[in-house]
Amino acid sequence: CLSIIPVLMIAFLFWVLLGLCVVTWLFLYWFSGAMTATNTMRQKIAINSWSPPREGNIFGKVRLDVRKTLSYIEDVRNRTGKRVTLTHIVAKSVGKILREIPQMNGRIVLNKFVPHPRVEVALLVALEQGRNLGKLKITDVDTKTLEDIATEVQRRASNIRGGQDKEWELLKKTASVTPSIFLFLVMRLAGWLSSCIGINLPILGLTAFPFGSCVITNVGAMGVDSGFAPFTPFFHVPMLVVVGAVKDKVVVEDGEITVRPCLNITATIDHRYMDGAQAVKLVEILKECAEDPEAMEARTRHVQKR
Repeated sequence: CLSIIPVLMIAFLFWVLLGLCVVTWLFLYWFSGAMTATNTMRQKIAINSWSPPREGNIFGKVRLDVRKTLSYIEDVRNRTGKRVTLTHIVAKSVGKILREIPQMNGRIVLNKFVPHPRVEVALLVALEQGRNLGKLKITDVDTKTLEDIATEVQRRASNIRGGQDKEWELLKKTASVTPSIFLFLVMRLAGWLSSCIGINLPILGLTAFPFGSCVITNVGAMGVDSGFAPFTPFFHVPMLVVVGAVKDKVVVEDGEITVRPCLNITATIDHRYMDGAQAVKLVEILKECAEDPEAMEARTRHVQKR
C-alpha cells in the first residue's frame, strides 16, 4: 500500500496542474476577449506580429505607362467576359519575375536559401469593408493565362467573402479562440512550419507555403497612388508588392510634354534574397510584362501549345 502512495501523489499533482492549465487558459481567453472586444481579427494578428524593425529591406517604386495595358484589359473583357484587372496582370508579371530570377522564388530555412518547387503568389482580399483581410494563393501563376487567373481569383474571393472557404474559416477560428498572449507564439510557430518547412496544418487552416514567394495587395481600389507594405513575420516571403491607383501623369515623350495614364508599383524586398543587379532585371521584366500584357499572353499561349 505504501508503494502506491507516490504514484497516487504524482497522479494527483498531474491532474492539479492540468486543471490549473485549463483554468488559466479559460481566464486568459476571457480576459483577452474582454480587453479586445472591439478588435477585429486583423488588428489582433497585427498587434501580435511585429517588433521594432532591425533588418535590411529594399524599397522600390516603378511607374508604368499603362495605355496598352488598359486597352488590352478592355479588349479581353469584351471578348471573353472575364473581369481581368491590373492586379491579375501584375500577379502574372511577378510570376515571370520569380521564374526568371530563381533566387527570389524560395525561403530561408536555418540561414540557408531553399528554392520553391513551383511559382506561387498570394493575393490579399479585402473583407468586411476593409476591416479584415483574407488571402488566396495562385499556383503556377507564370504559366496560366490572364483569363484563367481572373476566373480563379473571382471564384475563390467570392468563396472567402461568402464564408465558404474552409481554410480561411479555420484560420479565422484559430485566431479568434487563441488568447492574444499566446497568439504571437502560435503565429510564429505555425508560420515557420507551413511557410519554411512546408508542412500542411489543416487544423489551423494552413497549407504548405500558404503565401508562396510574394504577397500582392491592391491599394488603388481605395484611390491610393502608392504605398509600401511591411513584412509580416509569419509570411516568410522574399517580396511584397503593392498595386496603386491609375493616375494621369505628365511625361516627356520624344521631346514633347504629354499626359499618360500611369500606374505605380511598389515593392518591399528582403535584402537577403537579392542585390542591385537582380533589382535591375526585376524592373525590366515588370515593365516588359505589365506594359505589354498582350505580348506576355502570346508567349504563354505559345508555351502551352508546345
